[in-house]
Amino acid sequence: MGVRDDSTTHGNEGRGEATAAPPGAGDQLERILVDWADGFGRRPGADPAADGLPIVSAVVARDGTDERRGLIRRFHFDDADTGPDLQTPGDDVLPALLHPFRDPARVRHDYPLVLGPVAPGPGERSVTPLGELLGTLTRAMGSSPGDTRLLEDNLPRLERSVRETMNGSAPTLDAVDVLTRAARTTEAALGLHGESGKRLHDDLAKLLQAMPDGGTLVPLGTQTPLCLYLCVAAEHAGTRRARLRAEVESLRNRLRDLLRLDLATSSEDDPSQALASSLGAGQAYLDPDALSRVVKTAGRGTVLPPERRARIGEAIARFDRYLDDPDEPLVFVVHHEAVPDDCAQIDVAWHAVGPADGCREGSACFDRAAARLAPLFGAVRLARMELAGTYDATRHDRLRHAFDWRGFAESELLDLPPVLVLESAEALAGAGMIDLSRLLRSGRPVDILVTVAPALNPGHGPGDDPLGGYRFELAYLGLSHREAMVNQSSAARPDHLLTGFRRSLGGTRASLHVVASGLAAGGVDPPLGAWFHGGAALEGRAHPLFHYDPEAGATWARRLDFSTNPQPEADWPTYTLPCRDENGERKDHPVAFTFADFALLEPGYRRHFRIIPPDVAGEELVPLAAYLGLSPEQAEDRIPYVEAVDERDHLHRLVISRRLAFACRDRLDYWHTLQELSGARNEYVREALDRQHEDLNAAFAAERDELAATHAAALEQMRRDAAGAAMRRLAESLLATDVSALAAEVTAVPTPAGPSATPPPAPAPADETPSAVPAEIVPAADTTPDEPESEEAWIDSALCTSCNDCLDINPRVFVYNANKQAVIGDARAGTFDEIVRAAEKCPARCIHPGTPLDPEEPNLETLIERAKPFNA
Repeated sequence: MGVRDDSTTHGNEGRGEATAAPPGAGDQLERILVDWADGFGRRPGADPAADGLPIVSAVVARDGTDERRGLIRRFHFDDADTGPDLQTPGDDVLPALLHPFRDPARVRHDYPLVLGPVAPGPGERSVTPLGELLGTLTRAMGSSPGDTRLLEDNLPRLERSVRETMNGSAPTLDAVDVLTRAARTTEAALGLHGESGKRLHDDLAKLLQAMPDGGTLVPLGTQTPLCLYLCVAAEHAGTRRARLRAEVESLRNRLRDLLRLDLATSSEDDPSQALASSLGAGQAYLDPDALSRVVKTAGRGTVLPPERRARIGEAIARFDRYLDDPDEPLVFVVHHEAVPDDCAQIDVAWHAVGPADGCREGSACFDRAAARLAPLFGAVRLARMELAGTYDATRHDRLRHAFDWRGFAESELLDLPPVLVLESAEALAGAGMIDLSRLLRSGRPVDILVTVAPALNPGHGPGDDPLGGYRFELAYLGLSHREAMVNQSSAARPDHLLTGFRRSLGGTRASLHVVASGLAAGGVDPPLGAWFHGGAALEGRAHPLFHYDPEAGATWARRLDFSTNPQPEADWPTYTLPCRDENGERKDHPVAFTFADFALLEPGYRRHFRIIPPDVAGEELVPLAAYLGLSPEQAEDRIPYVEAVDERDHLHRLVISRRLAFACRDRLDYWHTLQELSGARNEYVREALDRQHEDLNAAFAAERDELAATHAAALEQMRRDAAGAAMRRLAESLLATDVSALAAEVTAVPTPAGPSATPPPAPAPADETPSAVPAEIVPAADTTPDEPESEEAWIDSALCTSCNDCLDINPRVFVYNANKQAVIGDARAGTFDEIVRAAEKCPARCIHPGTPLDPEEPNLETLIERAKPFNA
């Protein structure tokens, strides 16, 4: 919301002081929330249990929760009979993010504004926030840093005294008079004595002397947009009129000189006397007698034709009438309500009309002003051509007599006095819509100012439900006219509002200004004041800010300026709210500010909220920001809520009615439309990016598959080559074997002989098997059972593509070598399941799981079967 923390001397008592900066400070709500929370810890003796931070209570389900959940559901679906268990939030319950600003008197902001003289000097601004002006004047008073430190520290207190002095007074007051009274109040409140008191008194006196003369203080109220427009319009018109009058006077004098010179050259009397009368004060520098002799020597010049003399005389007479008429108003205002007294100091011509005739009368008022000045502009053009000698009667006479505002140049249109039409949104949404459309399409540079209440629907009648149906967007209607300038702004953001006014006054198109006054529905003062109420409407997307200027370019991205909204690319602005739990422990709590949060500030909408008991929980309860992001099918069984804080610092969940949820969705849909038009979040761009990502992913997948196929083919070829090489080595080994040696071993084996004297050996036992091999070379039989052959996991690292898939599964089992290719690290640091999954995921198929190291690992049979294709 553009706020900052700025503590004041002798002024930090109580629950802490949240203050806001003048325009241009550039700080955000996030920072003030953090600084506000940190400020409690800096205070001596701060008690975490009573420091003002919101308390987040734990949700503990109790008996009867289902019954209360049913009551909550019935309330959301617009059932009024919700029983006494669901409480309507009281006036002390505020949106959670606005809890630090519960006391609006302690909040510094742009108002009151100082309206300077109508025609400010070079470098001066006609409208300046009081805090900015006081800070500038105070810094200029000191000759060295620290000279005015005491006054600078107490400027926030002085501003607060000014606002209290203006409270309930006239809409505009003399700036010096109000500051004088506020300075006395500030001195009395501080009660400083001695050197400090004298220094503060002297600095305040110097500050009052430095205030510009004729300054007026304007608070934030219903007439603020009109006062600001009249101020900048009078400044614009005054500057243009001064320039035009200077040019007209110069042209008149030069035309008179032209006639005098013609009279001098054509006169039959003494030429020296004619020249002397035409020279006027120039006789002090030129000798008429000598000049007349030169004229005689050169001969008589060409005498002006009578018709040319008549044209020049007519132009001079037109200039005289314009310069002698000081009563032309600076600004024309068409209205149908009472004239505000606080705008009487500006030279304005007020035209009262009926409720639905504003735009029609605005067009007629502009036509009358253009018709009055058309002869003057024609005379100016004629004078320029006569002095340049380029006027051609056959070409220019007809154009000069048929000259109206459609033939005006841009500078001539800007020289016309501004015409402002004051209209109500209700009139333009009804009978006045046709006249509004005609004016916006006519090309007449007329301004239409409409003050709206963001909480209401201008398209509804007095008896209609303000939350029923879709909201009528008057500014969006203006956008549909394409060539008209549209400015949707807020009086709570004067810099943005003044920028829009100055753009329209510096342009030559019809302009529609839709401005939120900052007041609640019905024109009543909101609980936190108009400035915060206007800021909440901006944060809650109830009244987005934008400028639409057709002269800024040919595309919507150039024409529509959407950048001044908080977090323009998000659905809802989200901030971190510092909180504490029930034990006093500090915690950060993200909170989105939605249209429902803004509606909570409207007294008439509190009936759409109920407090959810802290012991009620359930998946169907979702924050409103998340609820609005669901599809209709997903949201059907969900109940949205927002968060708020009461004056005892307790954070509550507030269920909202279905009608309010519908209004929030409608606000979000309109916000999405503006985002798309401005380019902040273009759906076409997002779809194009998604398609590009899909195409890139598909191309990457195809390339990966192609690489995998190529790699598999190369691996298979390597395996065939390796098998062939092994067979060749085996064949070579067999061919190199000495066959004669093998034959000698075979012949050395004893064979049975014929009959001999030696008796045959005793027969072997029945369980022994005779052998032809001598007993000494028969190996002993292995009586142990066969064990499966064990093989450790290994990686063919040369084929690794460094895809990280295996390291993502277990970075201890799989590690990279110096070439950033995978090798086995510690195979026992993981499971056989992880090794098998890594082999299956590997695109290069270079991981060979081997056999399990832990025979007790579950599902080994399945894992071994899965590992077989990679061990082959």
